[in-house]
Amino acid sequence: LNMRGGCFSRDMEVPVLRLFCGRETAEKLGTPENVSVTVLEAYQTVVLPEYTVTALPARHIPGAFNYIIEGEKTLLYGQMEKYRGMMYDAEKFIWSHPQTGFKEWIAHDYLREKYTALGFKPVDAGNIPGFFFDIDTGKEGPTVAVLAEMDSIILPEHPESDPETGAVHACGHNCQSAALLGVAAVLKEPGILPELCGRIRIMAVPAEELIELSDRSALKAEGTLQSISGKSEFMRRGFFDGVDLALMIHTDAGRDHKLRIAPGTNGIIAKRVTYYGSKCHSGAYPTGGVNALSAAQIALNAINSLREVFPEDCLVRHSAVITGAGTTPQFIPGKAVVESNVRANDYHVLKDINEKINRAYAAGALAVGADVEIEDLEMYIPEKDCDCPDFQNIAYEVGCGVQLQQMPGDRQTRLGS
Repeated sequence: LNMRGGCFSRDMEVPVLRLFCGRETAEKLGTPENVSVTVLEAYQTVVLPEYTVTALPARHIPGAFNYIIEGEKTLLYGQMEKYRGMMYDAEKFIWSHPQTGFKEWIAHDYLREKYTALGFKPVDAGNIPGFFFDIDTGKEGPTVAVLAEMDSIILPEHPESDPETGAVHACGHNCQSAALLGVAAVLKEPGILPELCGRIRIMAVPAEELIELSDRSALKAEGTLQSISGKSEFMRRGFFDGVDLALMIHTDAGRDHKLRIAPGTNGIIAKRVTYYGSKCHSGAYPTGGVNALSAAQIALNAINSLREVFPEDCLVRHSAVITGAGTTPQFIPGKAVVESNVRANDYHVLKDINEKINRAYAAGALAVGADVEIEDLEMYIPEKDCDCPDFQNIAYEVGCGVQLQQMPGDRQTRLGS
């Protein structure tokens, strides 16, 4: 039949197997009824007992049909259910032990132990958290990497943040790690790999969030890192060598409990700006100083004045925090550090806006007579309007409810996103 693919979903209490037949195959076989009979006979001879089959037009592929085959049990659905408890346990454990990028040793050790217990042999990244391993089908084909990130963010205001570090998995990477564990577990089950080809590379990666830039720059300066982001560091260490396609999921703020695929992702440039002034007593001799904090404030106000030139359709964003600017109002700050990022969904726009923002940062120093060091530390390349209709159509149909749409608002990248 040259079927496009299939998936298992659950509608109330009835497991459902959905099969999808492309337009050319449907035209050759004729009516939906003919195709349904052929599909049913084919699957009855291979793996399934008696099922009820219904042919429905595919929503997103004109001339193609979905075939809903209902029965008491389906192979993948049943296998995944076996590991539901394991995945929830992993999600809860990692949620309860949040650590930021390149510090995720608790999650690393926990996940590594789980994968080892399943019979896999993880290859450690070395002096940073993270690991990978391949699942080989024994047949020729592509190498597909499936990734999950392990790091948390810092948000002390969150009610469940770590009281000492302020770390919390408010970005949902605990869910990614749990899902990846389930993927690997199901691939070990009998009857699964014979239906696939190539290799699946399972990758637990650190440090997606571009935060704590000073700490990571120090690790880079001492030679521990070549890049301040986890996936970029994995690339530089050769862990992506031979990979043809990389996939991952990420939690979303939506509450409709559906999967989404977006046709593009924002890019981001992570920046650190350091102002050097002259420290002096703010009461006794203020005229003898150069206020580094004032330079930073002027720069941020100048950047706010640039917002009207940000292209509205490119999702341009600039966010910044002042991470260091003195310790007491008794002294004029002689040093101020700003960590910021610039986002956009178009590479050329991102580059242009970043240059304008750098000019504003420099203007703050010029205004008060301070020195300034502007560092563009890391960049994730944006991917706008990804033109991959075959992948999108397969995702629509195989995903059983996947919504393909442009996500509103700010889209920080994860895999490029």
